[in-house]
Amino acid sequence: MALSIWTCSHRISYNPFILILVVFLLLWPALKAQASTSISLSSTSLEFGEVETNGYRDIRVTLSILPSTVTQVVATDYNSVFSISGTDCQSGLSDSQRTCYVDVRFTPTTTGSVSHTIVLNYAAIDEADTVTLTGTGIVPGSVTAGPLAPFTQEKDNNYSTSAVIITTCTSGNASAALQRDCNQLVQAANSGDAQTTAALNQISPETATKSSQVTHQSATTQARNITSRMVELRSGASGISVQGVGLNIDGKYLPAGQIVQSSLQPLGMGASADETFANSKIGVFFSGEIAKGSRDESALESDLDYKTYGITAGVDYRLNDKFFLGAALGFIDTKAELSNSNAELDTRGYSLSFYGSYYLEDNYFTDFSLTFGKNNFDQNRNLNFVLGGSTVNQKFNAQYSGTYTSILLGAGKDIQKGPWSFGPRAKLEYTRSRTDTATETASDATGPGSGWVTQIGSNTQDSLLFQLGARVSYAHSANWGVIFPYAQLDLAHEFQQDAQVINAHFVQDPASTQIKIKSDKPDRNFLKLNLGTSAQFKNGTSGFANYSTVLSNSVWDSHTLSVGVRLEF
Repeated sequence: MALSIWTCSHRISYNPFILILVVFLLLWPALKAQASTSISLSSTSLEFGEVETNGYRDIRVTLSILPSTVTQVVATDYNSVFSISGTDCQSGLSDSQRTCYVDVRFTPTTTGSVSHTIVLNYAAIDEADTVTLTGTGIVPGSVTAGPLAPFTQEKDNNYSTSAVIITTCTSGNASAALQRDCNQLVQAANSGDAQTTAALNQISPETATKSSQVTHQSATTQARNITSRMVELRSGASGISVQGVGLNIDGKYLPAGQIVQSSLQPLGMGASADETFANSKIGVFFSGEIAKGSRDESALESDLDYKTYGITAGVDYRLNDKFFLGAALGFIDTKAELSNSNAELDTRGYSLSFYGSYYLEDNYFTDFSLTFGKNNFDQNRNLNFVLGGSTVNQKFNAQYSGTYTSILLGAGKDIQKGPWSFGPRAKLEYTRSRTDTATETASDATGPGSGWVTQIGSNTQDSLLFQLGARVSYAHSANWGVIFPYAQLDLAHEFQQDAQVINAHFVQDPASTQIKIKSDKPDRNFLKLNLGTSAQFKNGTSGFANYSTVLSNSVWDSHTLSVGVRLEF
């Protein structure tokens, strides 16, 4: 079939199929791009809410491209107030890539409402999308907890959490679950529901401060065990003077000073150069520790109870009569419970230590150690409350890790008076601990309360602890060996370990509005008391038992029992 068109002097015939084919070929590039690319944005209107003029807030726009023929997305028309803080859309999209993101940042420089637009350009198909941006700059410190304020119990961490809840609830950007939980909490507060206080206590991610505290406890546990071993090495290398004290073994009298050179003494004894006992060059030790402690509730932190079990095993080598080097492996298992927030933190950690002890003239000595440790945390907190007739029963879990490094330097002198030994001690210990980011998951991912899951930012803490004290011991012989009861008292001062501010945010808040979680300042001056005994038995085996506690510390209460055994080869 043909189609004829008459002109003034000619008749032109067209085949309609050929005409359709020509039109199709002309339009094919545009039709292909249009048909093969489907671009959708997670939002084309971003509301940043109230942001302090010294801060910022990010909101992520996710682009879905199915299938991908757009090889690059370029954002334009941004400025210093509304900027692009991150994107993976500019490097080029592969055929398999179906999504990319653009993070938009609002950084107010003045107070008041601000509006703007940015353009997302898709060069491959000559198209673009416009995203509308609005936000309000406010005076720093003016964010309020609104109707939640009366239920914060004047706790800074609860107030910070409440202020973020109010900001998120009114932003219009929260996920459906977070918006649901926000609305329920605010409605309960507006109606005067007394359960709002309990709910806020549980919603606040105050457990963020505990992992760094437990990490520091891990470093302290290993340091105690290594210190005990270095004291033993120092005693064995230098000899012990216990004039007038001896032991009858198989009818033969031996001076106690000769017998106890290789005994295990957690806090050390004096030396006498003329009574040095040559130990084996290689020694192996095992020690265990049980620690229990607590802290009272404060305006910033919940009360806490913890128990720690630690084991350390090591081997060392005597280079000469005055110098030892060694290495040790440690393991700790800590369980911490926060009663008010109904939370718990289980920690398992491992450490590797290198240490040494050097004996100087005139009964002076110096010790040193370097420890590297890693902890694995399993954190749980429970949300159990009823608001407005709706029951929240959730368990939030987060599994994450942390590391620490500890450097210890110690020195002292022993003075001998017959069976008595006494002298000054000084020790400086530096510890740096780091805890990784922790992201919670809810036991019921869609149930009431699931919107409150948080992500807790990583944090680093430094501690520089100086101890100055004195020690006294007495050597006593028995028919089974020699026993050395002792006591040591140290005054400790913390130079660092300042109060922390840890950032957290609700996982389902696209703006990641920061919750500032604060910890208490440490008690910088306190006392440490050690009481115990070490013993050398007839068969050459030695051991010790030690009790230590913290005195005059307004924050922490701590009690530790350590035992150990030493073998030589």
